[in-house]
Amino acid sequence: MASVLVAPDGPGQAGLDRIVLDMLAPWDMTEACAYALAPGGVLIGYVATTTQLSRTVETWREHGGFTEPMAWESMVRQWHVESLAVRPSHRMVGHTGFLVTTRRLAPGFTAPARRRRPAPAANDAEGLEFNAAAYGLRQVSERKLRRLRRSMEDQAARAGAADDLPADTNES
Repeated sequence: MASVLVAPDGPGQAGLDRIVLDMLAPWDMTEACAYALAPGGVLIGYVATTTQLSRTVETWREHGGFTEPMAWESMVRQWHVESLAVRPSHRMVGHTGFLVTTRRLAPGFTAPARRRRPAPAANDAEGLEFNAAAYGLRQVSERKLRRLRRSMEDQAARAGAADDLPADTNES
């Protein structure tokens, strides 16, 4: 259950510096949290599934009043400790949930644009041809191609000669 203190004076006037949401649909509380959090205040959501994670992050992004949300996965492994015998438990809970955090922006400010590294083909608008030079690859010389062709022909000839040999008569 989440409870949020909302001041009647306006957005951020409640002066809350932290809100923690541990509920099925934290995205439903986005407006109330934006209203109650002071600029720079931290909003944390705990969700259990990837669909909840996605919806929470996308809602907080679309709101525009928060910084870029960051998500972490929570993992738990117990440890056995008896005097000097210290070792991890043989059983591990592989996943316990996700934490999503963001900060409230001051009114009139917008979050910086998200920056992601573009895919290698992003510079080529149509992505039609592979350009070896763009990937730092060298041209293959004619001599290398001739040598490779000869090697492949020799390999094929040996494989063909092996096919001509009589079948093994020891098979049962």
